[in-house]
Amino acid sequence: MYKLKWLIRSMDLCKEASELAHNVIFNIILVVIIIISTIAIFLEIWIMFKTTNRILLHQNTRILIIVHQIWLILHCIARIFAHTYVLVTYWKTHADPCGYMALPWECFVTRIPITLTLFLNAASTPTVVIERAIATYFSSRYEKFGKSVAVILIIAQFFIVIGSFLSIISDIKLFESAKAVYCSTTTGKNATKVAVITGFYMTIEFISVLTFPILFFINKAILTHSFLIF
Repeated sequence: MYKLKWLIRSMDLCKEASELAHNVIFNIILVVIIIISTIAIFLEIWIMFKTTNRILLHQNTRILIIVHQIWLILHCIARIFAHTYVLVTYWKTHADPCGYMALPWECFVTRIPITLTLFLNAASTPTVVIERAIATYFSSRYEKFGKSVAVILIIAQFFIVIGSFLSIISDIKLFESAKAVYCSTTTGKNATKVAVITGFYMTIEFISVLTFPILFFINKAILTHSFLIF
């Protein structure tokens, strides 16, 4: 009886995968994401060389912004790779509907880079705010710190992201035989962890957005005051 239920469930999943593969709208969405990601890569590179490298910024701020842009570029590349892989799989003719489903290792290879770069991108935003906060607090002797602040904050990014990343993938079994209709980093086993970690990154992003303008005006006031003195 159990085997019969499992077989019926497997057949239903295969049917879902086949329907998804032949869904024109879904395929168009994937193509659009690939196009947007490709445009974003070239746009981000252009901004990096034409704007970020030329505007008047402290070296630590510039380094952290460039790192943020690099994570964004890598994230776009990861999306292009993942969605292209899915489309190639979908566009192949499969006599067996189950052929459209993905093995765990395929999901790992295609989705994990997206998740990792997404976390790195999210973690890099607060580092810019933290750097500006440090620069504001130690304004009188901040120049003596050199690039050490940026380096330390980048290392901190890695530790935070790798920790959260390992927490998510700890439940993933690469060599299981069970296939997925569509690859996702979130599974039934790690859904709670993903929700908590995503909430954490959303919170620090929100705090960063609120804090940065305040630091900007404080820094501007300090510079204006210094200019008036000299």
